[in-house]
Order: sequence, then structure tokens, then C-alpha cells
Amino acid sequence: MIAILQLLAILGLGYLGTHFFAERFRASFHVVTGVEFVVLGVLVGPHVTDVMTPEVLTQLGPVTSLAIGAVGLTLGLEFRFATVFRAKQEAWELSFFGVLTTALIVGGFATAWAWMTLSPDMFLAALPAAVALGGIAAVSAPEPIATVHRSMEGQVGLARTLESSASFDELLATLAFGLVFCFFHVGQTAGVRPLTATEWVAVSLGLGVVLGILFFLFLGRESDPDRQLLALIGIILFSSGSAYYLNLSPLLVNLVLGAMLANTSRHSTALRKVMGTIERPITVVILVLAGAAWKLDVMTHPIVLGLVVIVLVGRPLGKVIGGAISFRYGEPSPQLTPWMGLGTLAHGGLAIAMAVNFRQVYTGIVADGVFSAVLVSVLVWEVLAPPRIRRALIDSEPALAPRSRVSV
Repeated sequence: MIAILQLLAILGLGYLGTHFFAERFRASFHVVTGVEFVVLGVLVGPHVTDVMTPEVLTQLGPVTSLAIGAVGLTLGLEFRFATVFRAKQEAWELSFFGVLTTALIVGGFATAWAWMTLSPDMFLAALPAAVALGGIAAVSAPEPIATVHRSMEGQVGLARTLESSASFDELLATLAFGLVFCFFHVGQTAGVRPLTATEWVAVSLGLGVVLGILFFLFLGRESDPDRQLLALIGIILFSSGSAYYLNLSPLLVNLVLGAMLANTSRHSTALRKVMGTIERPITVVILVLAGAAWKLDVMTHPIVLGLVVIVLVGRPLGKVIGGAISFRYGEPSPQLTPWMGLGTLAHGGLAIAMAVNFRQVYTGIVADGVFSAVLVSVLVWEVLAPPRIRRALIDSEPALAPRSRVSV
């Protein structure tokens, strides 16, 4: 209880202290994730002021899982088959090739780096980290694209494609990331024999489906937003707690749960609105806890430095190559450009949620390296991505260049 009160006090004081600076920062650079809260978490964490001690962070583990699960549920509620089928083919193609090339490049180089620097036994333990890093690196955020587009004069057809593609990136990357916990499962439950990777996949997906059915039956015709919110918090607590206990990803479990509700419940639109009211505070909690849990002293370790470089170089390379492949071999469209992959470089809070989730289950210097690499990448691309997004949009509509408010 004391740990939760301490977290609330830090969030309140941090918001008041960073509000005016953050508003100017966002207006100037079109940053929407809230990276200032990561910096706040670092400042109050064990490696700077030690306001939030390691013991406090351990006590807040269930709170972290709840917040991560809420992110997964929000993402799942946005997944509606009708919307997916109406999406343009070029958005799916850009997402597929972007995720595939980024995951292969980052994951492949991370695996090779672990092979060169670690012993055979440590390499096997580091393999899930390398695979997970590839999945996390593939995440793109649609919010920065929409923010940059709103700052421009006129409509840009490519913006809608990039936003849809980034949304699909989040879905595909979350699925890939969640499967890492199944194929490289840590620990076993009591039973006749250990579960196989396929069985853990079935458990993850089945848990989300069953909870979705139970919530659908329990909610019934309830239309009061407050009661819907209480019901959602209850189901997130149960699903995230179950995933936490089984060493599975609450992101994947709640993604499936949210998708079930989005496509079967008559209240799906209302549920999305309810989750929208708490999405921002939940994201802030994850960002602060991520910053507080960041072990800055490992940044000088060769393995960690190598992973940071791999993500910073491999991620934009993968996105650009994926965009070029989609332009060359995908559905032809006049609004597409060979460099449109630059428009999907913004990471977003989902990547940090994945990194936090990974560190909850996996330990060691390579896991610390994954965590550090993701946080550095998010901090870097939150600032550098908006100008690249703007350039990608202008390249698709050259007539907009003279009317641009901010030069790139």
C-alpha cells in the first residue's frame, strides 16, 4: 500500500513539474509518448535519488502487470475484423514487410552478437532476448503520424496508409512478442509433465478467449460507463494476474481478450471509450516504472552497448527496406514512395510496455541489454522520427513542401 501511495505521489508531482515544459516540447517536436516520464522515473529510481528503491519496484510488480495488461486490452479492442477488411491492401503490405524485415535484421544481428560474445550455455539463455528484441523493434506508433499530419496544411493520402500500417505493426509485433514467452517459457506448472511450446501457445490464446466469453456473459446488457470500467478493471486484474503467475505475456492474453470483446460485444464501442479514459494514466505508470527500473550502470557493458547499436541502426534499416519492398512488389498506388518506411520510425509506449514485460520474466545481462536498447531507441526516435514522418508525407505530396510550417 505504501508503495502504491509513493507511486501516486511521484506521478502527481512529476506531472505538475513537467507539465509546462512537456507541452512546449510536444508542440515543438510532435512528441506524444510522454518520454519525460521515463526521465522522471530515472531520476526517482534506485540509480539516481533512490526514492523508489528496488524493494518498492518489486512490490509494484502486480501493478505493472495490470498496466501492461490494460495496454494489451486497449490494443485488442481496436482490432475489429470489419475495420481490418476495409483497410487498404498497401497498409497491410507495408506493415507485413516492415515488421518482417525489422524483426529479421534486429533479431538476426542480436542473435549473431550473442553468439560471438557469449559462451554456448549463455547463448541459449540469451536466445529469447534476441528474438524478443526483434519483435519489439518492429513496433511502430500511429499517434505521431497523426500528430504530424494534423500540423500540416492539406490532406496527405499517405498519412492514412502509414497510420493503418503502424496500427497493424502493433498487432503483429504483439503477437510475435507474446509467442516468445510460449516458445521460451520460464518455469513449469505442477502436472504430469511439462507443457510444450505449442501447449503454452494454446494456454495463452485460450485464456484470452475464455475470459472474453465470461466477460461477455457477465457484462450482459450493462451500459453504465462506471460499471463497465469496474468490470474491465476486474477482468484485467484476473487475466494479467493469471499471465503473471504462469510467466506468460499479459499483452498477448489481453490482446486476445480485447479482440473477443471488440468483435462479439454490443458494447464494444462503449468499452473502447471507457478504456480511452484511463489509457493515458496507465501509459504514464508504465513509463515511470520503466525509467525507475532502468539499470544505468549496465550501459557500459559490451553486450548491452552492442544491442543498443543494433537497435538504433537495424530498426530504421529494416523499416526503410520493408517500405522499399512494399513499394516495389506490393499493390501499386500513386501515393506510395520508396522511402515511405521512414514514416513508421516512431516507437511509442507499447515498445516500453513490452520491454518492461520482458524484464519481469527474463533476467541476466542480455535481458538488461534488451531493456536498455528499447528505452534508448524510444527516447531517440521520439525526437528524430517526426521530421522523418513529415519528410515522407511531403515526398508523397510535393506540392505541400512550400506550405510546411516547420522545415526538415
